[in-house]
Parts: sequence; structure tokens; C-alpha cells
Amino acid sequence: MNETASPIPPSMPPVLPVPPAPPERPRNPVTHARHRREVLWQVTVPLFIGCALILALCILVIFGSATGEHGRWAGISLVWLILPTMLFAFIFLILLVGLIVLVTMLFNRLPSFARQVQDFFLLVKYQVAQLDDRLVEPFLRAQSKKSSADALGRRLRIKLPWKKSPSQKATSK
Repeated sequence: MNETASPIPPSMPPVLPVPPAPPERPRNPVTHARHRREVLWQVTVPLFIGCALILALCILVIFGSATGEHGRWAGISLVWLILPTMLFAFIFLILLVGLIVLVTMLFNRLPSFARQVQDFFLLVKYQVAQLDDRLVEPFLRAQSKKSSADALGRRLRIKLPWKKSPSQKATSK
């Protein structure tokens, strides 16, 4: 058995030592006292008041249930449980109504904007068609002249007796 086995594998680099923490600087007594007062009034006192209110409500619930008025306290509790839900539902209702109003306004204005967009794209379509016609015209003209020359050549070959067209050669054999 290897008694000096290390938990760190040999392939890992050695761990560097952590530098010591810097020394604490002395605090300013005036600002430290002001900070402590603010913590007291902004954190500690509200925390104790909240805990005291919760404790008072717990005691009130315990003594209220001892008198047999469960129905009244159940109703009050239900109201307090439903109020936050109603608040959030009301906020979402207001947002929904606002969105409905905005969409209605958009639909009222949309046909005129849609017509402008459609007219723009029709204009683009006609301009592209004109550009296309101008780009293709030289090729069509050259093809037309070549076809005319070929047709003229075929007609001349038929009319000249010493030149027989391929169709005439096939019939004379």
C-alpha cells in the first residue's frame, strides 16, 4: 500500500497560497453612527413592527376561534386572500382594454396604409417590368432578325431550281 498517497492527482498544478486579507481601515465615527441610526429606523424598527403585527394577528385568530366565530373570520381571511389576486387581475384587465383600443385604432388606420403599400408595390412592379423589357429588347431584336434571315433563306432555296431544299431532295428520290 502507498502510505503517502496524495488526494491531488500529480497532473494538477500546485495550489497557490491565498494572500492574507488587507488590514481593516479605521471607520469614520460620524458616518458609522449615522449608518447605525439609519439601519435602526429603516430596517430594525419596521421588522419588529411587522413581527408584532403578525403575532397580534395570530393571537387574534386564536382567541377569535375560541369564541366560535369561525364563519366571520373565514370570510375576512377569504377577502384578504382574494384582494391581491383581484388587484393583479385588474391590472391585466386595464392592459387588455388598452391593447384592444390600440388594435382598434390600428385597424381603423390600416386600410389606408395598406393601400399605400399596395400602390408602392404596384409601382415597383411596373418599373421592374419596364426595366426587364428594356434589358431583353436587344436580344429579342437580334433573335427576330436571325429568324427573318432564316425564313428568307428558306424561301430563296425553294424558289431557285438549282438549289433544292432538304424536303425537295427527299421527294425526288
